[in-house]
Amino acid sequence: MSKLKIAFKLKLQISLRAIGRVLLMPGYTLVAVLTIWLSLGLLVWISNLSLLWSIIAHSSLSFTDKINFFLDGYKSLFSNFEPMAGTTILIFAILFGINIGLLAFVVKASVKSAASDGSRGVIGILAGIVGAGCAACGTSFLAPVISGVGASASLTLTSFLGYVANLVGISLLVFSIYRLGLNASATPPKTSTNW
Repeated sequence: MSKLKIAFKLKLQISLRAIGRVLLMPGYTLVAVLTIWLSLGLLVWISNLSLLWSIIAHSSLSFTDKINFFLDGYKSLFSNFEPMAGTTILIFAILFGINIGLLAFVVKASVKSAASDGSRGVIGILAGIVGAGCAACGTSFLAPVISGVGASASLTLTSFLGYVANLVGISLLVFSIYRLGLNASATPPKTSTNW
């Protein structure tokens, strides 16, 4: 095995351990689950947002009926979409949730260390939020935004281009999660931030 493969395998193990450590913290798990739920809802309803808005904002239905109407959209994931499209949308939402949970951890840890260090300014914190550790690629914040556009566009484009956009978005999210895991591993467990 080459040194490059060994180094990547080691980094991958470090990243996966840190991801597991962060996602075992209840606050970050909650952030991830809520993000999965909201992003999946948005992706399912994106082609019918005007209908959703008219039901939620302007109908005479009770609050419970409005919530049930919104939740019925989740049931349509595999009946309104082709199986491949439904699967990629579900995978995207899960990865997006994990990514946001990890991003919350990394941002909170960087803000906490900046507050205790005193040497960073507000601009440094904002740059850390956008780049979240990878100054060269900036994947932690930018990848989900870019891939979210790809997933949203996939619902209105032809099915082939939609699959490609979803796969690109999923690939960007996987890389972003890997990088966030490496960033999270730099925060020792005793100084980790938990909600």
